[in-house]
Amino acid sequence: MNINKEWLLSNRKGSYSSSTVSFANTRSYHGLLVSSINERHDRWVMLSKLFEIFENKGVKFSLDTNYYPDTIYPQGYKLIRNYASFPYPIVTFQHGDIAVQKEIILHPQEDHLVIRYTFPKVIPERISLFPLVAFRPSYSLFEKRSFDAAESKNARVTAFRSGELKFNIISQLKYVPGGDWYRKFEYPEEKDRGYAWQEDLFNPGHFEGELTNRQLEINVSETDRPIDFETVKSYYFNEMGLRKRVSGIEEIKASSTFFLTNDNIIAGFHWFGTWARDALISIPGLLLCRRKYDLARKVLSNYLEHSENGIVPRSLDTNDNKVTADSTLWLFYAFYKYYIYSRDKEFLEESYEKLERLIYDYSKGNEFFELDGSFVTLKKPGLTWMDARIGDLSMTPRIGKPVDINALWFNALSTMKYFSAELEKDFPKDLEQIMAELKDTFQRKFIRGKKFLDTCDPDDFSLRPNFLFAYSLPFPVIKTQFHDYISQVDEFLLTPYGLRTLSSEDPNFEPIYEGDLHSRDKAYHNGTVWPWLVGPYITAAKRFGVSASDLFSYFRPLYEHSLVPEIYDGVDPQVGRGCIAQAWSHAELIRAYEEDLKPT
Repeated sequence: MNINKEWLLSNRKGSYSSSTVSFANTRSYHGLLVSSINERHDRWVMLSKLFEIFENKGVKFSLDTNYYPDTIYPQGYKLIRNYASFPYPIVTFQHGDIAVQKEIILHPQEDHLVIRYTFPKVIPERISLFPLVAFRPSYSLFEKRSFDAAESKNARVTAFRSGELKFNIISQLKYVPGGDWYRKFEYPEEKDRGYAWQEDLFNPGHFEGELTNRQLEINVSETDRPIDFETVKSYYFNEMGLRKRVSGIEEIKASSTFFLTNDNIIAGFHWFGTWARDALISIPGLLLCRRKYDLARKVLSNYLEHSENGIVPRSLDTNDNKVTADSTLWLFYAFYKYYIYSRDKEFLEESYEKLERLIYDYSKGNEFFELDGSFVTLKKPGLTWMDARIGDLSMTPRIGKPVDINALWFNALSTMKYFSAELEKDFPKDLEQIMAELKDTFQRKFIRGKKFLDTCDPDDFSLRPNFLFAYSLPFPVIKTQFHDYISQVDEFLLTPYGLRTLSSEDPNFEPIYEGDLHSRDKAYHNGTVWPWLVGPYITAAKRFGVSASDLFSYFRPLYEHSLVPEIYDGVDPQVGRGCIAQAWSHAELIRAYEEDLKPT
């Protein structure tokens, strides 16, 4: 039994609830209620834990588990008899003749968490519940500090606050004021990642009372109105599109709703916000395959409206949002996919002039990139999806002409030509000429015998997966010779959990993603396996005759996840690394299944 298996719930505000099945928080990001407090999706841990002590016939026991220096206390994990982490956490404990089932669910539209305890046989005599509050950014840890006191609003509602931040606990139990500090919680995941890993949590008081019913529900909410568990569950299942027990790809589809906000897409949990590249790549799988056209249109409009001088900002939440060469190009990809799925000609007509201006402005270049003839040339490092850096040091600079950027550039031009035809407009002759030159000279630029360059001018012969986009995009710039290069991908890059970012035979290959930030970022795009790359691989392979059944069979281990992580190690890639759930990992598995693998 993996007591550190993580679970996740989220809502359209960008807030979430997450911990492990033992309810031992192993990350600074874990918490029962972690609220998105502004439009930038800055998340604060409000309620870290709510642990319980049961009493029956003079015997007390706790379901809780925590990591402390050199010890685990209490050891509620030893009482776990069964658990499920999807579609929401359900954990069954057994102490003597008392069985307790603990369930947690989060309202899909608001910060409203409901915890339900069920006692199928013997009902304990009493329960005491201890909230441990944090009121801190999800990425920071604090030692003992001052807090505002809790305030009982009425017999059922108790408010907890720190400055302007607050939440309510709604319960039939009596609230007893206190004021104790629990010291030196340890978070082993943060310790392994080289970050601060100890903190103190405050217990303002506790709730207590006798138990007479087989069920007890506790509401943790931004409002003071209670909602019963089954009502929230119905909202939650409706958001996920669940009507029955599902598995495999259907679980991935259902949990893909975790990334959706009211107007954007969260790139990954627990620490990412809204990133344009991730959102635009994810639109087909997360939204279009599930016919969420209204949200897709809203996301596209949002990024198009914020574009400036040919650049779609890499994020709407950060200040360095112009440091990108591909966000604009992925917008054209996502826009094309949206139109193909929805046939929304009205939106296309509304957006056409902006799209045309965007592609013209892109072609003019800027301080980061420029056109050299018909090819996009990067003047500075860190402008592609392989953008890891420590300070000013880029781990994969890719200066020159990256193969994926230029495949995306051809796809964007082809998309505009297609849109022009759809709207019976003339496609500009200068763009037509650039597109023709790209197609005529692309192979000569990037292919050297049996080698496909990752970048040219200067030439980089490193075997990476980026050339797959020349074959997999809606308008592929190359339609032949795929079999000459797929064998290299299969031998040195391919795993059942995704594709390596660098050949395992390369002297710069980093096999393990672990250690401090520098060590991890060094491996991030130099061997680490990325599940989202399964999407372009499947699409390209299917176009060139690889059977759908063989592809699905090979990637079945990945398709059996309910939460698809950001990355895996470059060797023995079975344990997820990075974010526990990544938007484009889910999205590309869904898109590739629906478009390329699904039995007809």
